[in-house]
Amino acid sequence: MGIRVIILSDNVAAAPEFLGEHGLSIIVQTPGGSVLFDCGQSDIAVRNARLLGVDLRQLECIALSHGHYDHTAGLLPVLSVAGGKKVYGHPDIFLPRFFMAGGVKRYIGIPYSEKAVWSLSDGLVLGHEQREILGDIYLTGEIERIDEYTFIEPNLYVERDGELEPDDFRDDQALVVRTNEGVILVTGCAHAGIANTVKHVQKRFGKIKAVIGGTHLGLTDPAHIQSALHLLKEVDAEKLVLTHCTGIRLCGVLIQEFGERYIPGQSGMILDF
Repeated sequence: MGIRVIILSDNVAAAPEFLGEHGLSIIVQTPGGSVLFDCGQSDIAVRNARLLGVDLRQLECIALSHGHYDHTAGLLPVLSVAGGKKVYGHPDIFLPRFFMAGGVKRYIGIPYSEKAVWSLSDGLVLGHEQREILGDIYLTGEIERIDEYTFIEPNLYVERDGELEPDDFRDDQALVVRTNEGVILVTGCAHAGIANTVKHVQKRFGKIKAVIGGTHLGLTDPAHIQSALHLLKEVDAEKLVLTHCTGIRLCGVLIQEFGERYIPGQSGMILDF
C-alpha cells in the first residue's frame, strides 16, 4: 500500500453526489494508519467520507491547521462518528477570531470550547513545536516567517488578553508526509504564507514531492502571488493540488504556469502516491 490522500471537504465538489462548502478537510492514509487534517465547517466531511466508503473510526488522530471555523467547526461531528481520537494543534487555536470590515465584526473562530472538545476526544495535544503525530506524518509547528512578502490580511483579527490585534496566525501549521521520493506537503490555508510554509518544510525535510491544500493566494496582493508562484516553480513538485482559499480566479494562471502538474482540488478527490 502506498499513500492515499482524500479530500473530504472543499469549496468545490467533484461530482453531484459529493457536497462542497467553504471549508477544508483532508484525510491521509498510509501503511501506518490514517490522519484527518482539518474537519471543514459542518458535517460534510462525515457525509462525503460515508459516500467514499471511508471509515472514520479507523483514524489514528486528527490535526487542526489553525483556529478558523471553516477548518474546525466540523470537529465535533467527526468525533461523534469517529469516536475518541487525539486532536493535535497549536495552543492558540481556541483564541477568539474575527472578520472586521466596514463596521461589521463577525466571529470566525472555532465554535467550541476546549472543554467540549475534551469531552468527545481522547485528549487535546497542543504545542508550538514540530512533532511526529504518526509514523512519517508530522505537524510543522509554528512556521518561520522567511519570505519578504509575508502578508498580514487587513480584515482578520485575533483577541489576545482582551485586546484585538491583526492576526499573525502563530497557530498556522501544515501537515508533512515523508516518502522515499520527498515529502507531501498538506496545507490548511497557509495563513503564514505559502512561500514561508514551503521554505520552512524544505529547510527541515528537503525535497517536496507534492503540495496539496489551501494557499490563500486568492485573497492576497499581486506581489505576494508572483513571489509564491516563482517559488513553487523552483520547488518543481510533481503535483500541485490547490484547494479552498486558493481562489477560482487563479485557476487560469495556475494552469498556464504549471500545466498538468496543477490540479484543482475538490471534495471527493482521491490522490494516490
